[in-house]
Amino acid sequence: QSHRGMASYPGIKATLVTGDVIGKIKAGKAVTGVDATKARRYLVELCWSVLRDELDPSDVAPAIRGAFQDHEVASSNFADVIWLASLETEMLPDVRSKLVELAKALCDRDRGGGEPLLTRELLIERCEGEFLEECSLIPSSVGWKKKEVRINTRLVYTQNKFNLLREESEGYSKLITALAEFGRSGDGNAAAAIRSVQSLIGYFDLDPNRALDLVLDAYEHAPTQDGFMELLGLFRKGAHAQVLGFKFQNHAKASEAAANAVANRAEADDSDGEEGEEGEEGEEG
Repeated sequence: QSHRGMASYPGIKATLVTGDVIGKIKAGKAVTGVDATKARRYLVELCWSVLRDELDPSDVAPAIRGAFQDHEVASSNFADVIWLASLETEMLPDVRSKLVELAKALCDRDRGGGEPLLTRELLIERCEGEFLEECSLIPSSVGWKKKEVRINTRLVYTQNKFNLLREESEGYSKLITALAEFGRSGDGNAAAAIRSVQSLIGYFDLDPNRALDLVLDAYEHAPTQDGFMELLGLFRKGAHAQVLGFKFQNHAKASEAAANAVANRAEADDSDGEEGEEGEEGEEG
């Protein structure tokens, strides 16, 4: 059954890890001269040599360490190879079991007593939950997926809520003072202003969006102070558009309200004028 599986999916054709190279690896000889541009190809072929039973899992770590000087980069690249092979062997259980053996072997010390080529953390970072469970790196892929969703939700979608009634007005007054002084300073020290704003936001736990709104107001009153552009870099870029959108919306509402007030006043003046004319006509009659 294993041979039938391999026949239907032979993996990748060996052009670097040839029979001669496999013989060297089995004999414990170092494989050198691997072209840096072909490093990933070499690692993929090395992995599939194990899955084809041409190499033992214990041969892989020495073969990689001998071929590459930067062991950290090689380990990272081989973790990617393990991830890719785990996807390619999902429907080939016999081949996948060999991949699991390989991953476990690389997480143990190599036969020379050296440090493991791969770590649990590295495989958890790269591989899918089902494969991690098969390698006994996590207890349950289902529980792992739920935990992953919770963490992703907390990191991406959870919003910090600020109780505006409990905020200290002192923080905002100090922030306004600092921004006003910076605006009047002409070509003032932007780095010092950035440190001051950061300190005030952190110490008084100010709402970042409200702080950004104040920075924009200060910039509006001192448009020639280019240092405000550096201050704006403190805030998340996505927040710039949101806060500016609210400001434009409020300006539009204020303009509309002012226009309505002028129209109402004009209408009232017209009504007063008409009543005055009618009164004069009545007196004349």
